[in-house]
Amino acid sequence: MSSKHTLARLAALGLVVAACAAAPAAAITDPPASTGTSPAASYYTPQALKAQALRWTAMAEFYRPKSRPETTASSAPATVLATGTGFDWADAVIGAATGFFLAVGAAVGITVGRRERHAT
Repeated sequence: MSSKHTLARLAALGLVVAACAAAPAAAITDPPASTGTSPAASYYTPQALKAQALRWTAMAEFYRPKSRPETTASSAPATVLATGTGFDWADAVIGAATGFFLAVGAAVGITVGRRERHAT
């Protein structure tokens, strides 16, 4: 087996390992899922609880609706007319072309790999 095949197999193995490692990392929850119904003070330090309280307060202030100029009660609500069907042909063509080129690339890769294997 050539070093080119070895390198390709190592790269594929690395991608598989990275994909497997990413899934458990996404499952981390806050608070920890294993605590059940116990209060937050049983698994957070007082400093962590204070930091979370400050964080949530800052987030609430940031997302609080800003004061707007007073509007009169007689103003009518704006009417928005939908003019499209919701389907964007340009996005569909881009997606189809991407899928086609990925499939062609995979087919070429498999064909080249088989030819190199039979040639050696």
